[in-house]
Amino acid sequence: MANPDPRILRELERTRWRYAEGDLATLRELRRRIDAIGGAPEKFLTYTELVDGLEFKLANVNGGTPHRIGAWDELDRALIGDFLGRLVVDSYREGGFFVSALVVSREERTPGKGFYDLARQVSALKSKDKYVELEFWMKHVNAAREWYSSRAT
Repeated sequence: MANPDPRILRELERTRWRYAEGDLATLRELRRRIDAIGGAPEKFLTYTELVDGLEFKLANVNGGTPHRIGAWDELDRALIGDFLGRLVVDSYREGGFFVSALVVSREERTPGKGFYDLARQVSALKSKDKYVELEFWMKHVNAAREWYSSRAT
């Protein structure tokens, strides 16, 4: 997966991120947290672990008042989906994988609906078949692990 598909990359780069580009410090911290487990075999972050203790500071959310994810309501899911999607732009450009594959639901231990929705949106995934989705997810998990392992010191 080292070589990203130029059509998928173009679609990812065209996507407008409603929240992520408004809080670059939190975006960097989310990437740092994922990077910390990236090369560890069998290690994933849950969505809750990923956002633990973070305050999102966005002018377009709650009038700029810092927001902590916790209730996992519609806004919380939109925020984390937007930030993870934006991180995918970079990871796909750098290594041809969706870095968000390493973040999973605590209950199902798989990515949420947004992971697959983004993949379909950019034509990286064309099916809604659960087996095809799982295969797509594992392909990106393996590519991420390889990419991170190749950068380990």
